[in-house]
Amino acid sequence: IGCGYYLRQMRCDVTGGIVPRPPQPRPCEFGTWAGGYVVQATGFARAICTSDTTLGATHVLPYGKSRRVPGITCKSERIGVTCANRSGHGFFVSKGASHTF
Repeated sequence: IGCGYYLRQMRCDVTGGIVPRPPQPRPCEFGTWAGGYVVQATGFARAICTSDTTLGATHVLPYGKSRRVPGITCKSERIGVTCANRSGHGFFVSKGASHTF
């Protein structure tokens, strides 16, 4: 699992993509569909179509630790990573199962 904060949103990708893979709303013409989720400080999390990846990040968030960025908190656990925004929406990603809330 790799995560990155950019353009005021947190994005996390997982090797092999999110499971179960959600329906693709429109063609993903420039990359890969549902490699991960993205969430902003407010609003719902969503699966994304991307041509890059956040996998291979150089900074590691140890299990049991959290990282806060403006309006979003992510927590790393052995079972996966959970990111939630100030609206209470977000996502959970792991290699076995992923979902938005």
